[in-house]
Amino acid sequence: MYFRLTVILMSASLFSGCFGSPGDQPEIGPVTGTITLDGKPLPWAKIYFDPVSGGRTSTAVSDDNGDYDLEYNLTNKGAKVGKNSVRVITQWDPDEESKLPGGLPERVPAKYHTSGALEFDVLGKANVIDLKLTSQK
Repeated sequence: MYFRLTVILMSASLFSGCFGSPGDQPEIGPVTGTITLDGKPLPWAKIYFDPVSGGRTSTAVSDDNGDYDLEYNLTNKGAKVGKNSVRVITQWDPDEESKLPGGLPERVPAKYHTSGALEFDVLGKANVIDLKLTSQK
């Protein structure tokens, strides 16, 4: 009896840790937009919003039209409110779990692969942040 109760309580604790309770997470603002490279939609780009003040990175993958919708975690869309540094890549590791096909060549200039090239303020309301990348160095 005690063993079953212990297993149930441990499972519940682990499960709740995956999602976090609303009191455990910072304010999140929904973020959507379109990503382009030299004015053309950039499909299958992986987009990272890294909070400058620290915290969980939000991610998205652009669709065939370059549209994206950030995810903070499994149950919340968006990014941490405040200044976020943005990274973008298109080359995928075929072993990584994703919806993307493996073996795509990198199409985004290296300056966008690391934090600092793009920064945006995420507000506590709906945010439309279009990412307009250029291939110029």
